[in-house]
Amino acid sequence: MASFSEQFQAFKVKALAEAERKAKAVLLEVGDRLIDYSPIGKPETWKSAPPPGYEPGKFRGSWHHSMGSPSTSTEETIDITGLSSKAEFIEGIMAQPFGVHYFTNNVPYALMLELGNHSKQVGPEGVVGKVAAEFPEIARRVVPEGYGK
Repeated sequence: MASFSEQFQAFKVKALAEAERKAKAVLLEVGDRLIDYSPIGKPETWKSAPPPGYEPGKFRGSWHHSMGSPSTSTEETIDITGLSSKAEFIEGIMAQPFGVHYFTNNVPYALMLELGNHSKQVGPEGVVGKVAAEFPEIARRVVPEGYGK
């Protein structure tokens, strides 16, 4: 029979692996929703005219993931599917599931979208606001036995 110390070590390894799996699942769901809720530019739905040279898919493709501090990247990617942003999120989350994660979008009109002043496609709560409001449901689904207790 294994010693108490060995039993506790085995429990600790299993518990940390489960916590890591759940942290990844929650973070990936948050990231997916941020991207999926991001509008794809349809100038006909906008409250104002599009800027010169605008291309649909810039906002959705310009999400960035970082650890420790928000990304200041202004790299704008045209990606209607959002797959490039999702790939960046997956890479960062899988490499480091614990810690402070930042999901940022630094296109010049991101704040206007979030405040509902730019597109009829985004509700009054904004993209980030909507995901933040849904976070308790996401966490309860992934960690049903203990979230919020």
